[in-house]
Amino acid sequence: MLKFSQRTFTCNDADCDYSSTNKEDFILDQNDNRYYCPEHTSECSDCYLKVGRENIQDGKCTSCENNYATCDNCGEYDNKENMIADDKGIWYCEGRCAAKCNDCSKVKDKNYLDKGADGELYCENCWSNNFTNCYGCGEACTDDEVREKNGEYYCSYCWKNQCSSCDLCENDVDKEDLTTYQNQNYCKKCILLQGLDNYVHETGLTSISYSSKDNELMELMKHVPISIKEFKTRFPSLSMKLKDLIALSVGKILQNQLL
Repeated sequence: MLKFSQRTFTCNDADCDYSSTNKEDFILDQNDNRYYCPEHTSECSDCYLKVGRENIQDGKCTSCENNYATCDNCGEYDNKENMIADDKGIWYCEGRCAAKCNDCSKVKDKNYLDKGADGELYCENCWSNNFTNCYGCGEACTDDEVREKNGEYYCSYCWKNQCSSCDLCENDVDKEDLTTYQNQNYCKKCILLQGLDNYVHETGLTSISYSSKDNELMELMKHVPISIKEFKTRFPSLSMKLKDLIALSVGKILQNQLL
């Protein structure tokens, strides 16, 4: 009858010469797939498995050090495949605790990311470069969407609720300062510039105060379009008062758009 010799197992620690034919006397280290005697193993502080001492560094086994990390936000320990690291090497649960800025792509703790008008997340710097908070509703708006009034910015929705444009000068004003006449909206100045004296009197807008320059422009508006030459010939006194405007308008026809 053939006799087979039993396999002998040896501890793979460099400082150990212990051997045995009983495999149960050893611990198989999953990091390097080798056997170690209990005396030369240590417990990993992350996965709590017994591993060879040479595969432990700062309390963590090689596998945990290379493949696992603890989220700096929630403290969850997970495989790095489910996590994301910032430029300082700090790990987070991807999506739940941290994400990439949609503009600069830097990884940030979600506590330091804000949602933009497009629904994406942005770091503080990129958010301020791309968006503005609406003074009315507080929602984020792109810079080309907001409208400014007295140093405050409004989204298109809030703007429509508060302001509108004069159909003549196209300036944006409060709705309460607009007057509708023959299906056109006019600001208080343009009501007078249009020469709607009767309507002005009926609505009480004559109480509005204007500068002398405003009054001179209002008078000019009654005669446009008109050439510079004709204006100076017909209205010499008024043309002298508006000499700065005339100097800038040489060769042009005076008309509403220019004024």
